[in-house]
Amino acid sequence: MLVDEWAESVWTLISVRPKTLYDYKYLYRNHLKPVIGHMKMGEVESAELQRKLISLPPQTARHTLMVAKTIWREAALYNIQKTTLRWDFEPHLFSRRVENFLHGTKLMHLSGEGITIKFDF
Repeated sequence: MLVDEWAESVWTLISVRPKTLYDYKYLYRNHLKPVIGHMKMGEVESAELQRKLISLPPQTARHTLMVAKTIWREAALYNIQKTTLRWDFEPHLFSRRVENFLHGTKLMHLSGEGITIKFDF
């Protein structure tokens, strides 16, 4: 079964609030479907998901990962997919954008009056 076919079934099976369901569908449609929607459930590798998640802002990545976990959890529950993906992604990967931003700055002075930051370009 294709991931997209199963995801559409999951939306009718899970018991969540309407806003949560809307958010799940939005995250799936915009972030997961373009990458794995056309694949069979058993063909998806965690590395593909991880590459996608790393490209997203940290909070979006965490929420999108939660949607992916929900899809695979329900697949296991309904015996659609027996093998599961590895979900042991490195949490620090989701904060890479923040680190890249802070990497270009240096804290020059900290006093009771405020913080002075020097930007290195």
